[in-house]
Amino acid sequence: MYSINKYPYTKIEFTAKELNKTRQTATKYLEELTQRKLLRKIKKVK
Repeated sequence: MYSINKYPYTKIEFTAKELNKTRQTATKYLEELTQRKLLRKIKKVK
């Protein structure tokens, strides 16, 4: 995934669009990377 290597953060929408997958599938991919400690989840505060 290009966006993960280029930017210090990504969003589910970016990943879904880049991989041409649904939001649900992109969420699963990112969760898997988080569980493998390749990514860290940070919640955005509004």
